[in-house]
Amino acid sequence: MRTLLLATGIVSALLATPAPAVAGDPQAELSALKEQVAAQAAELARIHRENEQLGARLRALEARLAKSTPRSATEESLSRASVKAAANDHKSAVPNAGATIGTLSDRIDAVEATAAVTAAQQQGVLDRLARSTRLSGYAAVEFSKFHGENANFSLSTLELLVDSSPAPRLSFRGEFEFEAEGLGNGSHAQTEIEEAWVQYSIASWFKPRAGVILVPFGRYSTDHFDTVQDLTSRPLMARRVVPSSWSETALGVTGSTVLPAWGESRNLGLEYELYAVNGLTDSLSDTSSRGARGALAGDNNDNKAFVGRVAAVSASHMEIGVSGYYGKYDPNDNNAIAGIGTDW
Repeated sequence: MRTLLLATGIVSALLATPAPAVAGDPQAELSALKEQVAAQAAELARIHRENEQLGARLRALEARLAKSTPRSATEESLSRASVKAAANDHKSAVPNAGATIGTLSDRIDAVEATAAVTAAQQQGVLDRLARSTRLSGYAAVEFSKFHGENANFSLSTLELLVDSSPAPRLSFRGEFEFEAEGLGNGSHAQTEIEEAWVQYSIASWFKPRAGVILVPFGRYSTDHFDTVQDLTSRPLMARRVVPSSWSETALGVTGSTVLPAWGESRNLGLEYELYAVNGLTDSLSDTSSRGARGALAGDNNDNKAFVGRVAAVSASHMEIGVSGYYGKYDPNDNNAIAGIGTDW
């Protein structure tokens, strides 16, 4: 900055100082004027070079800042006007050259400060995500040996779970399952997204949720992990009647609240989930409803289904729940499936 001010002072002094007069010697006076003009031209060329270097540096910083921080249309127009003003300043007269350099220097300092703040904010977001994200998973390997069949080791399932809280009230859950498919010596696997939802906690009893959810028809449907079950094989009810695992793209709410103690009993809590989903399709069979699970990307009709579960939970980990489901399942919206279930 001192160099810029010094350059400005030199130019101003050169312009303000009158040409020296050499009495009685026109040739000497002409030579002195030529030397002064040459000195001013050299100084002007140097100032223009510095001006262009500062302008290039400013444009590079603004371009880097634009990539890291989205700008509104108003900010974009102001930026363009600023660059245009800088271009006009390049063409200004020598008396304004020092002021132009000072203005560009101030703008560069401001852009560098803004870029530093933006970089710090981005790093803060990344650090917060790293601290608030938890990865977990498990694998289930089964061994079977039945009469008349070969003994087999098989990968029953491999689960990857992601839990994150990028903001104080915002949470994300992802559950990705890899299942071995087919027989023989192949290594093929089928990938499924069982959960991928975002939830915003307005209150403990009111938490809107959107995304891919596990349909809350029965406790087993939402908590069927092998690590919390006695056996890795799912019960007949969960494979034939209620098609677990059953995922749907949904929009709904969930929440919980504490109920007061009843007499001498311990405190009770109330939990609920309620969603609007695409619902089951008409791909039903005589032995199973598993094939009727809806696609995550669309519906086979213009009707939406509703599903929910309410459960009372005690402090001693006892739980009793009631689930309900209703929705049209055929392409013509003529037939519906209604279900009610209890679990404890």
